[in-house]
Amino acid sequence: MECKEFNRLILQWHITNRCNQRCKHCYQESYSNKELDFEEILYIIEEYKKLLIEYSNLKGSSFIRGHINITGGEPFVRTDFISILEEFYKNREYFSYGILTNGSFITPDIAKKLRKLSVSHVQVSIDGNQKEHDYLRGSGNFNQTFKAIRMLNKENIRTMVSFTAHKNNYRQFKSVAKVSRKNKVSKLWTDRLIPIGNGMSMVEDVLNPIEALEYFGVLKSEEDKSFLNKISGLEVYTERGLQFLKSGKNPYACSAGDSLITILENGDVMPCRRLPIICGNVLKESLKSIYINNNIFKELKTKAIPKECAECVYAKRCKGGLKCLAYSIYKDYNRADPACPILYKLNSLKNKNSVI
Repeated sequence: MECKEFNRLILQWHITNRCNQRCKHCYQESYSNKELDFEEILYIIEEYKKLLIEYSNLKGSSFIRGHINITGGEPFVRTDFISILEEFYKNREYFSYGILTNGSFITPDIAKKLRKLSVSHVQVSIDGNQKEHDYLRGSGNFNQTFKAIRMLNKENIRTMVSFTAHKNNYRQFKSVAKVSRKNKVSKLWTDRLIPIGNGMSMVEDVLNPIEALEYFGVLKSEEDKSFLNKISGLEVYTERGLQFLKSGKNPYACSAGDSLITILENGDVMPCRRLPIICGNVLKESLKSIYINNNIFKELKTKAIPKECAECVYAKRCKGGLKCLAYSIYKDYNRADPACPILYKLNSLKNKNSVI
């Protein structure tokens, strides 16, 4: 999950694709690619720092501190993971850093180390009630994940829960919010299933426009509940693709290739992990050069409005919803979000009029 500050350049860094779990909707296809060694990790840290300086110049600022979300696979499978975090700590004046993990490696000792290393947050995933979650992620994972959250909370480390919505679980967001409040989670956010990698097997489970609108309504209801019950401390975050249709907030425009970049375990660079287009490799070309000169990055930065959205009053701010979903379904990120309720309604009216 990206940081809230609008101008920050977020790096989502997948330091491994190895994982001790095999989630049914995982966006990976394999779990054994060659990984960067520790010296290459150090090199990329320096590359990111150089890019932050250039990014700040482009934004007309003296310096904009960055943020790294470090993940995998499962990042804790790397035996040098704590050493990597120690390097982040040494460079904390340049960027903050959070961890995206399945939680299975969290122990009281690990939680203490993360606190000492100033980790900004730890994010885990909960994808429904216990039955649904364990079906997707493995038996016993639901309880193990909340056990990890409680250990992190004990060290006053900010905890976040991510929920991936699809046909079989989107109505269960309420139960996830309830158990998140009970376990003192700081922030709960959600986005829709993107059928890539192993998750392509769940393409039929992607929310359609009618289901998406209902789902957005569920989010709004839980956000209101959190606002009224501030004592719980849970922030329900509703600033993702098309969620503004029910939340009433400003439309969210995709940040891929603009304020978000991704580096994979072998150094490949993508605009976003859910928009799996390889735009270069940081071991062969500077990260700054890829970010500034790659044609895909250039095009994404323009935030062009899809042709299908031309009649929509929100087009200039929404920019077409989830580009990653459009790409996974149509192989074209310049198409409109296929689950957009507004586009669905417009097309339905056109079809009705054409029949008449």
